Amino acid sequence: GDRIVDIATRAGLLTCGLAQLARHHTYLQLPVLAEGLNEQSPNTCALATVLGIEALAQIDPPEAIQHARVFMAELERVQAHCGWLVLQASACADEALVNEARHARERLAQLFVDVCGRRRPTGIHLPGRILIDRDPAESALTEVTNHLTCLIRTARQSLAGRGGWRRRLTGVGVVGAEEVVERMLSGPMARASGVAIDVRRHTPYLTYNQLDFDLAVRTGGDVVDRCEVRLDEMAQSLLLAQRALASSQGP
Repeated sequence: GDRIVDIATRAGLLTCGLAQLARHHTYLQLPVLAEGLNEQSPNTCALATVLGIEALAQIDPPEAIQHARVFMAELERVQAHCGWLVLQASACADEALVNEARHARERLAQLFVDVCGRRRPTGIHLPGRILIDRDPAESALTEVTNHLTCLIRTARQSLAGRGGWRRRLTGVGVVGAEEVVERMLSGPMARASGVAIDVRRHTPYLTYNQLDFDLAVRTGGDVVDRCEVRLDEMAQSLLLAQRALASSQGP
């Protein structure tokens, strides 16, 4: 019933709407609400919400569940990066790479159907639980890993390996390390500017402290470096998903 008369935008306040909604919903309803915060990574938003609920309610899930959460989170990260790759390849008018990236997203969507019954991994996180089927995951992951490995190799050749692409985008959209800190940027934006920080490594949650992986870091902070960081991250996420699934034994 309020009338909005003026708006001032401020970075970093995306979750304010969720905080207001949370007052009128139960803990079991909040993860689904959180999924609406990010179209590309709904599973990850729900996961963050569930981790907060478990901390408040002092719920300690079995280690197998934590590994399974890493498995789903890393595969969703790869799927989101495939969406980015579609846009990047479209900007370069590389139709072959666009089609291959779209096909990779479809392969991941089929994997999600196999393990949780949905093309997008939504509604799978509950306090102390994750609603996925582990049995078909291993064979599905092996198939999709082979396809995605080829996609990453093709993307490196089509983008980073192309002289014209590098000449056009080297030095474009530079973000310095100081600006990363000032604006509280994170993820590939930060790591492409030489700020080697990743919460999975520096503030571990789930079972990331048990899984070995490399941080993808560059120093130029331009479009080229951000693209290379994202491609490196896709490979590392596949590796993390494999290791998490292999460790996900028990109840």
